[in-house]
Amino acid sequence: MKIQSFLFYRDSIIITSKERGNIGELAMYDNEDEYFRDALTNFTQDFAYGGAIRHLVDRGYTVDMIIKEFHYPLSRESIEKIVAKHLESKDKE
Repeated sequence: MKIQSFLFYRDSIIITSKERGNIGELAMYDNEDEYFRDALTNFTQDFAYGGAIRHLVDRGYTVDMIIKEFHYPLSRESIEKIVAKHLESKDKE
């Protein structure tokens, strides 16, 4: 997600992103620690497994095949997100 803006409201941080010309995801965090923990988790998962998953997708693997054959310690949702972002970026090229 490319962050477009941060809005601070009382004790919450609201983060908006702009994708394909439309305001997309709206995420609300109760505190800064939660936001940074989420960001750090996404970064470490992508660093540790993102390259391998993107490589497998380029070789024709599906999300189901990756989950079944490689047993990465990631949720299905995390793997799907990595795959979707990779395929989206390839479509832009």
